[in-house]
Amino acid sequence: MAKKDKALCAEIPAEHLTAETDWTQLCAEAESVSADEQTAAYLEADEMDFASDAGEAPAADSSDDSSFDMLRAPLMRPTLLEASAGTGKTFSIKHLVLRFVAEEDVSVSRMLIMTFTRAATAELKARIQSHLSAMHGLMTGTFADSAVDAVLLEQRALWAEQGRDPAVIVSRLRESLAQFDNAGIFTIHGFCQKVLEDRAFTSGSSIGFELVENVDDLVEDVVNEFIRTSLLQLREREDRAAISDPGKWIEILKQLMAAPDDLVPSTIVSLPESPELAAAFQNFVKEAPKRLAQKKREARVKTFDDLLIELYERLRGDPADAESRAQAERLAESIRSAFSVVLVDEFQDTDPIQYAVIRRLFLRKREPHPVWFVGDPKQAIYRFRGADLETYLRARRDVEALYQTAGSGRFRGVYALTTNYRSSPDLVRAFNAFWRTAPNPFLREDLAYLEVESSPKNLPLMQKRPDGTIMDAVPFEWVSSWQETPAQTAAERRQQQGIVLADRITAMIEAGRRGELLVPCADEEASLAVAEKDGKRLRGVLPGDIAVLVRTHDEGLTAAEVLKHRGVRVRIRCDQNVCNTIEACEIGMILSAFAAPGDLKLLRAARTTRLIGDDLACLDDQERDEIRRIALRGEFEYGARNWGTVGPAAALERLMTFCRTAERLLRKPMVSAH
Repeated sequence: MAKKDKALCAEIPAEHLTAETDWTQLCAEAESVSADEQTAAYLEADEMDFASDAGEAPAADSSDDSSFDMLRAPLMRPTLLEASAGTGKTFSIKHLVLRFVAEEDVSVSRMLIMTFTRAATAELKARIQSHLSAMHGLMTGTFADSAVDAVLLEQRALWAEQGRDPAVIVSRLRESLAQFDNAGIFTIHGFCQKVLEDRAFTSGSSIGFELVENVDDLVEDVVNEFIRTSLLQLREREDRAAISDPGKWIEILKQLMAAPDDLVPSTIVSLPESPELAAAFQNFVKEAPKRLAQKKREARVKTFDDLLIELYERLRGDPADAESRAQAERLAESIRSAFSVVLVDEFQDTDPIQYAVIRRLFLRKREPHPVWFVGDPKQAIYRFRGADLETYLRARRDVEALYQTAGSGRFRGVYALTTNYRSSPDLVRAFNAFWRTAPNPFLREDLAYLEVESSPKNLPLMQKRPDGTIMDAVPFEWVSSWQETPAQTAAERRQQQGIVLADRITAMIEAGRRGELLVPCADEEASLAVAEKDGKRLRGVLPGDIAVLVRTHDEGLTAAEVLKHRGVRVRIRCDQNVCNTIEACEIGMILSAFAAPGDLKLLRAARTTRLIGDDLACLDDQERDEIRRIALRGEFEYGARNWGTVGPAAALERLMTFCRTAERLLRKPMVSAH
């Protein structure tokens, strides 16, 4: 996304820069730059220029000829694995890692595995380690066949057919598990940080800097400096008004800094008639990025995007300087030699500069690494999270170009996962039918909808009819929030929608309690089973089985509030800082009272919290208040005395037991933010 945004905003005519300008609308209306122009810079390198051999991009293939067999697929070559939601993408990745270790003797310390969030990185690391451990346990007899996934049993049988030595496989698995702390599983920014830190002298990277989420304060400083200087130089009132709004200049500067200029050139297509305003605009585009870079150096800070851009520039070198190019190649070779295999998860979220780095390092025409890209092209349309469809499609063409079958018209190296393990059969069939209604649903010949099948293990939501028969529930319902009196405000509309939603959810929960709305039991839920179908035990629907997706956080809070009044406990996932919640404030009051149990003001404040639960009637009754205060002070003094030996958790648990916190609060509807 960075590349297009930079080009778009840089090409907005400068005469549009007025205080009344709708900057977002201008960005949306600006002329788009073609993908070929945007990516031409990194296609010019001789060792990477293999995509041009493939000719025009082929139309996307919606057939299932490219279905992926994760037990047998060739490993040591560049591959694109297209995976729709729920098709076992993460399972495939961890099994590929297992096969690389067991079949190709590539230790996890020699693999580079990248995904795009820290949470996903932690989850992927845990799942890979568990998968390797399970196979090691199976191969050594520590785990029974019934204790592991059936795929591992199939893989073991296949290895036996292939004549692979079990002792060798066990040895390789043991070595990788022993080295797992050194596994190269990173976010793309984490990878850049490690490379630059570990090779500070080879790369010429600066050291001793602080890594920060953003430099908004420095951006504002640069913009304010520009505005102050320009206001002193501009004589016309209209010119000063056009330049005085910092918001649009901040947006321009951020997008100018989003990618290197050689990768995404900025162009001014027209200038205002005012010479002074035109000069100010040109000066900002030229000098503001330099000034921001200087401020970051002085503050010794870098952002995550700075790491990515710096690695790109270090790998590129100065085209006019032979020594710089040689240093860039030494850095690239040093990184290549550290990794034998590369897997990129959630590849649809990759932007042009990220792909340029991966391509420069590992997709050389003469000697490509086994690079596995795993992603969903349909999700590459989501600009709001940095995805870039053109980058995804270029990677597909690059992989296809490396393994084009001469004269056959077919391409190798692109596979698809075609079984959905998450959704019910009826829902999968419904989506397939919906997308089949249009021959070209995404309006692009190179992006097709690949139909998927549902796993026979997926049992849908089921409904018990009055005659006792159990049928599949309707997979999709349209619930209207129509009212005779239409909502007059957005708040009223949200309230109406929340009421309709709460009615439907409470009805489902009640049906679950009566054993009329059923879902499959997990193994650990056998005691909850109330029915059986096709040998599968079923239990009633519980509140935790229901997820609600909303467009805005306000809609979620409204729905949660309505559900709270219906007695339904709700958890909300949001970006709110947990330290800013009411719960955190109350914990702070409790901890302050533990720190100074003799301070009556702190004790009185702690008593107002829900954890202690004293009400106004107790506080106003002097006799009750005195008895309660003495008892609570004793609890806080006990906690303070024993804090060092039992710890804060034990002290809080004792206090909550004394105050009957769980008994009071768990019987009340609550909303907790996460």
